[in-house]
Amino acid sequence: MAVRRVGAEAVPLRALPGEGPTSRPPPGCPRSRRATMTTLNLHPEALADLRRSGLSDATIIEAGLYTPAPGDLPRLLGPRLVHRVAHVLVMPYRGAEPFYRAKLFPPVPDGAGHTIRYYQPAGSAPRLYLPAPVDGALTDPSIALYLTEGEKKALKANQEGLPCIGLGGLWNWRHEGRPIGDLDRIDWYGRATIVVPDSDVWTRSDLLQPVYALGKELETRGAAVTVLKLPAGAQRARSASATTSAPTPPRISRLCLGSRSSTRCSAGRPPGGRSG
Repeated sequence: MAVRRVGAEAVPLRALPGEGPTSRPPPGCPRSRRATMTTLNLHPEALADLRRSGLSDATIIEAGLYTPAPGDLPRLLGPRLVHRVAHVLVMPYRGAEPFYRAKLFPPVPDGAGHTIRYYQPAGSAPRLYLPAPVDGALTDPSIALYLTEGEKKALKANQEGLPCIGLGGLWNWRHEGRPIGDLDRIDWYGRATIVVPDSDVWTRSDLLQPVYALGKELETRGAAVTVLKLPAGAQRARSASATTSAPTPPRISRLCLGSRSSTRCSAGRPPGGRSG
């Protein structure tokens, strides 16, 4: 397979209103990319991946997503991954710099029957992924807040007007057995909080456990937690898994490709009476 050199190749995107070459760069943007906010270095495969997730040009620019030059990979990846990928998509975490996560192209087998699709710096604690549009909701508990697994799904939800926080993984709200400090940045008391996992968690107890553990943790902080069960068909549209909300069917239909059915359950009691 031919691998393009992507560091010198940029994909032009539509300019955001009021922004131009002197605009402030997105968080995590390397110095070589700070000349303009209207052009990003994105490998065509990475751009196609973002398009499949339904992300607009404005969302991509605001999030600061980019493909680094090949020479930057040793700085961004662990040594066992550098020579096994063609390129990566870097997702900076706003307010948590220099933390980032990177999607690997192609995914890398780990030798134990699993596939590594995402990477974060070795030894780093997980952080919450907080897209820019969610900032105003963090300290206002009157605003319903969504949580989903995956940065792209969180971006898509916010793009559709639903304040949403992303988790890099279902357990990525804990570190060394304790809730991460990012949770303290949010006023949870009395807040309607909707946890929206992928549809496959309902057939796997190992995935249900962190979902309900998260729900219980947020309830101890005063949140009114709901876990939404997406229909199995929504799994085919991974960006769709980001959010569904019964009160907002037009936006739900855009996120879930027309699938409108969902099931609510208490965060403290898994289906079938199992404890989280």
